[in-house]
Amino acid sequence: MATAIVCDNLMDMNVGNADGTVINATSLAIMDAGTQGTPQGVWAYGGTSGDITVQSSGGAGSDRGSQVYLRDSGQNFAANSTHRRLAYDGTHATTFVELTTTGGKFYACTVAGWITLGPTNITPSGVLFDLVYINNTGLGAYTTLQLNNGNGPGSTYGLNMETNPGGVTTHTAYLTTTPGSKFWFSLHLNTLDGLAELYLYDTSYAQVFHVTATAGSDGTPIARIRIGNNETGTSAGNVTYFENVLFDWSKAASPIAPVGPTNFWVSKTGGGGGTATATTIVSPAVTNVNVGDLVVIWAKWEGGNGGGGAGPTISDGAGSTFVRSVVGEQANNAGDPRSSMFYCLSSLASGSVTYTLTFAGGVSRTFRDICVCAVTPPSGSGALALDGTAVGNSSNGTATTKLWSNAITTAQYNGVAFCGYAEFGATIGPEFINGLRTNEFIVASPGNSALWMLNYDTPFVGAGSGTLSGANQYNAQIIAFAAGPAGFSLWPVGA
Repeated sequence: MATAIVCDNLMDMNVGNADGTVINATSLAIMDAGTQGTPQGVWAYGGTSGDITVQSSGGAGSDRGSQVYLRDSGQNFAANSTHRRLAYDGTHATTFVELTTTGGKFYACTVAGWITLGPTNITPSGVLFDLVYINNTGLGAYTTLQLNNGNGPGSTYGLNMETNPGGVTTHTAYLTTTPGSKFWFSLHLNTLDGLAELYLYDTSYAQVFHVTATAGSDGTPIARIRIGNNETGTSAGNVTYFENVLFDWSKAASPIAPVGPTNFWVSKTGGGGGTATATTIVSPAVTNVNVGDLVVIWAKWEGGNGGGGAGPTISDGAGSTFVRSVVGEQANNAGDPRSSMFYCLSSLASGSVTYTLTFAGGVSRTFRDICVCAVTPPSGSGALALDGTAVGNSSNGTATTKLWSNAITTAQYNGVAFCGYAEFGATIGPEFINGLRTNEFIVASPGNSALWMLNYDTPFVGAGSGTLSGANQYNAQIIAFAAGPAGFSLWPVGA
């Protein structure tokens, strides 16, 4: 089954610099290169130069258990994608890299990733290391993943979360551990409701610790994240490592676990082209299709209605029943783009499957596309059901850069919606459903078509939308399917 962690940025430190390369105020380009996704802030450096360096990956046990999908940039990174790590050697206190946010637009944030503890155990004295720190512009709310290396409750070496509600320094319960231990952490701060939250997982991805606390709620945006040490503790030469660190600004999901949900697998393909006299177009193979899958196909053509009133048909060679949903046509002249959404609620085909779009006649142009998405519903979801459809065209053939499918009204919980577009010569991006950036993007060429999708957990009234690269005519359609109580949850809603 496919799994995915959805967030905004991945600090994979996959840079070309040699091990031991120092990161300081003059070498912050390394942090820029080592942070993937659309930048949401500016890297800075605080403290003594020489304590923070780039190092090789920690090897086995340092990978995420899932691929990572970055919302704005649309990048995907496999669970074992190439990465390195950030190292803090503990010689000097208050030394860190700092991501200062720009725009003042986020009031919550979650930071997650692997941490390997470096400081030695000096029980019973002990000092503090704020290893990951989040605060806000008003400075009235902060939270930190904190190590006390020998003076925690009962003179222990342990991790806790520190907050400062109302100016009162507050510590949660501690997780007793040892130097060299490795954990996946997920640290969350919300400056509106004041919630701070810390989860810790071991290298088998099992949750071993969870605490919540009040951090203060002055309502000002998140200002900065510090990684290294924001406290007075020192432990010279004892290295703490940070690896595969993730940042979630736009949704601030908590927790971000090292393994994403495993509810369904998405297989997809897109293809286009053909001759004006051809009566069919065959998709590239869609792999990993399972019996019982939901299959959604967006087809686009030009130069006629594709076969009279019935229009074109779809076959998978296995006898699966495909329904042609509401037709979306821009019919001002014979060359205008036409399109249809097809769906099969329960595939009879499996394995590597090709899908054939057959035109009964009346198609005179070569621009023909097919976009296919096969989705394996979660176990126990029950029978799938159509949960609404809508279609939209550019008004009276007027050229425009704003695509709008018209609004769909869904009635069920736990579903997945798809939107497709057909256009003459413009590409599209970014793409939305119900105002939320979408998860999957399937492109067919050369005829300018696409299919995108979004899961939802509650009923909604909303449209598929996007911005075209140039003004032109288009048509678009949105369709939704409900999966019962188990739902579709591969991607968080609005990823």
